[in-house]
Amino acid sequence: MQPTTDPLAVRALRWLSNCVYHYPRLFFYPQLLLFIVSIIFTVAKLEFDTSRDDLVGAEKQYHKNYLRYKREFLVQDELVAVVESEDMEKNRQFVERLGSRLESETNLFTDVIYNNDVTMLGNKALLFFPVRRMNRWSRPCRRWNGSSRRLRIVCRDLAPLRRPA
Repeated sequence: MQPTTDPLAVRALRWLSNCVYHYPRLFFYPQLLLFIVSIIFTVAKLEFDTSRDDLVGAEKQYHKNYLRYKREFLVQDELVAVVESEDMEKNRQFVERLGSRLESETNLFTDVIYNNDVTMLGNKALLFFPVRRMNRWSRPCRRWNGSSRRLRIVCRDLAPLRRPA
């Protein structure tokens, strides 16, 4: 018999493969037992916690303040519904029906926002329009002579949003 020159890792893997080949039950049944134990443990102990409060550390002061605020003022969490289909008009009609129905449920929902009215967004409303439209709206501001107060306010709001198309 010749002395082997194989590295230790190769000899260990060769020994392991020989054991698995000659004694398969010695390796199969323990694996099966571990699989069954893990399934039983998962069914018994795994819990899904979908609370938003668990995403933030419970010991954080700002989270404690927020929870106290929610308890004191009975603030409800935000809910968002996404509506999608091929027809935009059907989407709009569905959202209006859903919004009006939810608005009538005042004991369940406090603030329902469902229309595309950008006035409720205040001075941030212009941020939701495409750049191309913003540039088109800002053209009159470049030619404006300063006579209209309303146009002066619009131009003031549009000025920081002007970007190259």
